[in-house]
Amino acid sequence: GSKLGVANVGDSGMMHLRRKDSVASSVIGRTNEQQHRFNCPYQLSRLPTEEDFPRLLSEGRTALVNLLKKNPTVFQDSPADADLYTFDLQEGDML
Repeated sequence: GSKLGVANVGDSGMMHLRRKDSVASSVIGRTNEQQHRFNCPYQLSRLPTEEDFPRLLSEGRTALVNLLKKNPTVFQDSPADADLYTFDLQEGDML
């Protein structure tokens, strides 16, 4: 069989199914959701830093700058935060 590597971030997910017979399938594996807290899933993001504020203000993005100043600890998730999985695949498996 083959192996499938998966990197999963946030509330997306994948399920690995294998057919038992012509009608039924069983769950072989799945990825888990990632959340910081209820209704706050991990999301890939890159927010502006303080060095970006003068440019943003000159572009009229005052509301964004004010929001970032008011909430300096906004969650920023990167690909390094992904959960990594390896699935052993067989012909006929479904993802």
